[in-house]
This record gives sequence, structure tokens and C-alpha cells, in this order.
Amino acid sequence: MECFRVVMVDEVVVKFLHMKKLPISEINQNVVQDFLHDLYMILDRKHYHRGRSACISVSYWIDLTLLEFQSAVSEKRLFAPQWMPTRHETRCNRKPPNDSEVK
Repeated sequence: MECFRVVMVDEVVVKFLHMKKLPISEINQNVVQDFLHDLYMILDRKHYHRGRSACISVSYWIDLTLLEFQSAVSEKRLFAPQWMPTRHETRCNRKPPNDSEVK
């Protein structure tokens, strides 16, 4: 679970608390909504995965890591998680070319 801590705690919780202009004195519906919105934005963000040569979302990376863990446990082999890149790359924001642009 340590590989998820970096993304989920450091990325979401710490940034969420630092971005607030006023300290949070009580947790209400607005605070929860803001936090969940930030969390979903992080989960949908795409990063370039070198091993797959493709852009994948953080939620997909979590799924891949859990499947790899399950496979390692069932096959009784060492689990080596693939760490999510910390840098958000701009190549994942590019749109693929249309057929008319390729010609």
C-alpha cells in the first residue's frame, strides 16, 4: 500500500490542506465536496507509462498495481510495484491526429 500513499496522501490531502486560504475549523458538506472533487481530478489525471508506451490514468494505474499484486500472491513470487511517475507530462494532453490531418 506504500505505493498508493504517495499519490493519495501526499498528492491529495497535503495539497488540499495547503491550498485552503483559511484553516478548516469544522468539516462540513462543502469541505467534503471540495476534497472529493480534488481526489477525482487526481484519479482522472493521465501520466505517460513507459512500460506500456501509453498514457494511463491514476485510477487505471491503481487497478494494474492491484492486479499485479494479486498475481504475485497467487503465483508465490516477489511483488515489485510499478511506481506512478510524479511528473504530469504534456504529451498525454495531446489529441490524436484526425485522418484528414495525416494525409
